[in-house]
Amino acid sequence: MTELPRHHGTRIIRLNDDQPLLRVPDRDVIGVMGIDAATVSPIWELNKPVGLINDDADDAKIAALTPGSDLAIKINAIRVASGGQARIVAVRTAESTNANAATKLEETIANMVGNASAFTGWHAFKKAKVETGLTPNHFTFGSFTAHRLGDAKNPILAAIEPYCEARRGFVYADLPSTTREAAVAYRADSGSLSTILIDPRVKASSDTGTTVLQAASPWVLGMGMGVIANEGFHFSWSNRNIGGIVGTERLIDYDISDHTTEANFLNTNAINTIVRDQGFEYQGGLTAAEDRRWQFHPVVAARYAFEVMAATELKPVMDRPMTAPQVINTIAALDDKAKYWASIGILAGGRVELQPHKNPSAKLRDGVIRITYTAEEVPPIYTLEIESARDPRYLVDMVGRIVRALDSTLEV
Repeated sequence: MTELPRHHGTRIIRLNDDQPLLRVPDRDVIGVMGIDAATVSPIWELNKPVGLINDDADDAKIAALTPGSDLAIKINAIRVASGGQARIVAVRTAESTNANAATKLEETIANMVGNASAFTGWHAFKKAKVETGLTPNHFTFGSFTAHRLGDAKNPILAAIEPYCEARRGFVYADLPSTTREAAVAYRADSGSLSTILIDPRVKASSDTGTTVLQAASPWVLGMGMGVIANEGFHFSWSNRNIGGIVGTERLIDYDISDHTTEANFLNTNAINTIVRDQGFEYQGGLTAAEDRRWQFHPVVAARYAFEVMAATELKPVMDRPMTAPQVINTIAALDDKAKYWASIGILAGGRVELQPHKNPSAKLRDGVIRITYTAEEVPPIYTLEIESARDPRYLVDMVGRIVRALDSTLEV
């Protein structure tokens, strides 16, 4: 602690023990990984995070990619679907040069899994905050997540799911796009509330203007970033039109009142899909969580947002003296935020409190204090049940009206 200069008199020192001001951290940064074997630009070094924030510098960065490359197509999809509102951290990984197609795919996926100590593959996103100032919390690898290698869980998904859960982020996994049975088999591999499964692939213009089959996840993510920007992180992305899509790889049968359609079958299995209904719409808004209480994407997003806010915005409280005013102000800040969220429809209700039995003196002496946040997020209207019944009394009423009308006419 810096020693204050000697002073003969009184000195007032203002202590910063006021209630912390809590802000919701950014929850709208996309991490996209792809390949581009032809580019030689130093901008796109392998395993280097590149930030795209919708400024004039983006054009030069994107122009340095090979037109029609995997990474260029994904970035274009996000930008088109978001209406230019998405912030992106893009990472280029190496494509295998193996002549055997199956081996080439496996080796390219292995490059995307990467090495933690070398910060290669998806681990490169961990460098993003330092190198770009952006922290991605929504990740897509496009169709590279659509492959179950050796009849086992996709290696990319298996590797990044624990990270997403720990960092309160989401990974958007494209499925095989072949049959609904294949989609369900893939779904059995994941039970994470941080995973969003999407099937099938879509038809849309690439960065070169040519209509090609593409992974759906970049398009869904782009649309979702528009929802976050215009409405909030707690709104569902489901039942929303995705601009730029002109078709899907296979037809997904859909009718809002028919539970036997393929769209409803996929949603019942926590698989999100894209249907044609007044444009091409995203249907589902679901996570892959096994616990149905955590299957609504906006519910998980709201819980994650509060937890991230509490963890990051209360950092200045760390290492302060554990005084009663400090603890009270900290609890009050969180409790006020929970009540505010309830007032604007994010929460049905919530509270933050200190429970004595969870804070024994032994823990307090170790500098550990536990604050309990209890809340219930507002779910989206997922099923609207409309009862339809007949009542013959209305016919009796109708006859009565006829008789009264006739009596009135005859009197005249």
